[in-house]
Amino acid sequence: MNDIIQPLQGDERIVMEILASGGSISPIGRWEAPVKSLIAKGLVNLDDPANTSLTDAGRETWEGVVAAQETLDDDFARGLIEIHNAKIKINDLIKSAAAQLRKAAQLSSAITKNTVDVEIRNWSDVLKKAALDS
Repeated sequence: MNDIIQPLQGDERIVMEILASGGSISPIGRWEAPVKSLIAKGLVNLDDPANTSLTDAGRETWEGVVAAQETLDDDFARGLIEIHNAKIKINDLIKSAAAQLRKAAQLSSAITKNTVDVEIRNWSDVLKKAALDS
């Protein structure tokens, strides 16, 4: 992709996509400004007053835009998967810690005669301190 070419703006991207897929756009109305901008950047040819096509530089630029978008999409998907997997692992760890806390509270309750709920509250403070100190 040509380093001199600035990023494609809104409608320029739409024009490039249409042209890359074999279509053509007349530089009138909404499309006049983006087509003229792309012509000035050397990405589009004005074949006649009503038809446009990509230049070699335009094709190369579009391929770069598509590749960059695919990379962004892949990175985004990988990020979502990583977050999802972390949530599952965190949830498993929390459930395991909660089960261990309940077991400790049940043992403690047999000695103190407090309810398991009271012992969970008592031991949760100890557990929190131990976690912060480790």
